[in-house]
Amino acid sequence: MGEVIVKRKVWIIVIIVLLVIIGGTWGYTSFQKQHKEAQIAKQLDTIQTEVKAFNRVKSDSQKLTTLKKMVSSADHYHQKANQSTKVNKAYQLAISKAQQYFKDQNQQVLKANTIQDKSVSDATIQTKNRRLNGLLTTIKDQGTTIYTKPALKKITNQVQKTIKANQQQATEPATSSVATKQVITQ
Repeated sequence: MGEVIVKRKVWIIVIIVLLVIIGGTWGYTSFQKQHKEAQIAKQLDTIQTEVKAFNRVKSDSQKLTTLKKMVSSADHYHQKANQSTKVNKAYQLAISKAQQYFKDQNQQVLKANTIQDKSVSDATIQTKNRRLNGLLTTIKDQGTTIYTKPALKKITNQVQKTIKANQQQATEPATSSVATKQVITQ
């Protein structure tokens, strides 16, 4: 009978040890999950703060600086071993929206300074080309923060072609007006 009591005590001890191990594992796993969720929430709050800072600043140079910080934060986060897809998507969305702000603005400047009417003055053409040269400088400053390398090359070529087209329009009306003056004086 003593042997049966010893076997029961051993089984009870084994069951208690197993329950403690299972409970400890479950508790640790739950703690890790809560900790990870807290880190994700903290990172998402950081992204929201960066987006608010981008929207709050007025000048484009400050917006570009804020965007560069956001890209740097995203790069730093991507180097971590335990990344969250929620955080990665939030960074991607925030960065792409900020980049789109600059892309839209650059396209507006390009469109506004593309000459459609052939009867514009040389002063207007020079002003538009000065603005386009300024746009080229801006695009180079924005660089790969805003554009991919192929897109940067494409927009740069597009602006340069527009400058050349504007310059050609400046010479075309001048030669036709000289020809018109010669016909009138004869």
